Amino acid sequence: MQQHAYKQANALRSKFGFFTFWKGWGTRTAHTPIHDNLHVDCEVMRVQEHLKLSTLAATVALPWMGKDVWIPLTASVLIDVDHYIWHAVKYRTLSLRAAIQYFGQADPPRRQAARLLHHPLVLGTLLLIALRTRSRFLWLVLAGLLFHVSLDVVHATQMQSLKQSLSEEANGFCPECGEECEPLQLHTVYFSPNLLDRYNQKYFVVLCPTCHERAHKK
Repeated sequence: MQQHAYKQANALRSKFGFFTFWKGWGTRTAHTPIHDNLHVDCEVMRVQEHLKLSTLAATVALPWMGKDVWIPLTASVLIDVDHYIWHAVKYRTLSLRAAIQYFGQADPPRRQAARLLHHPLVLGTLLLIALRTRSRFLWLVLAGLLFHVSLDVVHATQMQSLKQSLSEEANGFCPECGEECEPLQLHTVYFSPNLLDRYNQKYFVVLCPTCHERAHKK
């Protein structure tokens, strides 16, 4: 069954090999093959998906919040700057390209320091300051940050569920090379532009670490 799923996923990759979308911090043009772009198959929702959902939420909230709606919208999008700042400090480079390549690995290291603004301690501190100062601005910033983190939690839950179900179907064997491997890694073959179809199982496969890294380098 998993072999069939992988063939089906490859068919999708061939069918949707040329289309416009951007992933992580990068931008894809209509002439760039899907498999040429570095991407992250992990627990973190992509920036453009955050942007779409945050914009939708801001549009819904606009009648109540008026012009202040830009505050939570901006906070929800810019929270991910902590990834870039961590990489810049850690590797002593301001290169955005280098940061994209680092976080675009098949299975990038998950470091809490790279998600400082997402940390409960930071969010809790902002909450206490907002309560003490009764600052509307801080409350709106916090609302944007919490909305972003909530989306990440939902995304991580969905991805973990997909990984578990596909790994059970694979029975511990990589469908690409046939080698036994535990645990297998989740690989996204196609990113649906329809967020309601984002977690459709047919757009994912599980691979061993070697095949997963190779898939990202094709």
